[in-house]
Amino acid sequence: MNSKQRVLTAINHRQPDKVPVDLGATPSSGISTIAHYNLKKHLNINNKPVRVYDVVQQLAEPEWEIIEAGFEILNPVQTNTRDMDPATLKKEFGRDITFWGGGVDTATVLNNGTTEEVRKHVLKRLEIFSKGGGYVFNTIHNILPDVPPENIITMFKAIEEFNS
Repeated sequence: MNSKQRVLTAINHRQPDKVPVDLGATPSSGISTIAHYNLKKHLNINNKPVRVYDVVQQLAEPEWEIIEAGFEILNPVQTNTRDMDPATLKKEFGRDITFWGGGVDTATVLNNGTTEEVRKHVLKRLEIFSKGGGYVFNTIHNILPDVPPENIITMFKAIEEFNS
């Protein structure tokens, strides 16, 4: 499979020959409170107040009703935040959406872990998220300046190990 076929296969919830990898990142980690409110209003989704999880950036906490409205991809998958346990996410929503991210914790593991801790963490995340397709590897968030280069290399080697 080429890269495009691999991503399309994963998005269609089939098992690709290798887990696709996205090297992109986003400067913010979610949707603004106002945009989230307007999206809910447009989709006729409940009128509960939007919960803000980042007051400085005014980012909304996504609601699962949006998935039920037909959204197919969750990005970012920030598994170090509340209610974002990888196994629970895959079990509850893995048949309905593609997870794009969550492959390695960039705030604790990638920057502070040993190479073996990084390797085990990445392999465990790949095992959880890639089962049955519906997964594209990406980090939880941007790779920060304090990440040792050997941990970045270890992350890619773990992906290669999993894909072989």
